[in-house]
Amino acid sequence: MNGSDWPEAPIAEYTNPNKLSAIINPAPANAFVFIDERCDSINDGFFVVEMDFTNELAILGNIPANYHNGSSAVSFADGHAEIHHWLDPRTEPPLNPYQLQDGTWAPNSPDVAWIQQHCSALINQ
Repeated sequence: MNGSDWPEAPIAEYTNPNKLSAIINPAPANAFVFIDERCDSINDGFFVVEMDFTNELAILGNIPANYHNGSSAVSFADGHAEIHHWLDPRTEPPLNPYQLQDGTWAPNSPDVAWIQQHCSALINQ
């Protein structure tokens, strides 16, 4: 939460809370704070979520970890945590420790939609 702006992720158009009271959409129980990132996707201190690319244009900005039987540990702003099971096989590409995995096209992925819905929302929604 409250990561810096990236050219491909215009934060100015989306909620980007910097304190607990600013977490409104999504609500704290639905806004993830931490998510496991897969080792071959880690390249910085952020988990990139491509909010502008949805449905048939959906992109996995970073690959969530799938070390827990195809699932990731996710913590939320209200303090609870859960294990979220990924549904789309594109969310679990073959592990490649020698090649950075990011920016993966995943048209109509239910996993990309879930990540986006639990990350941020347009300010005017």
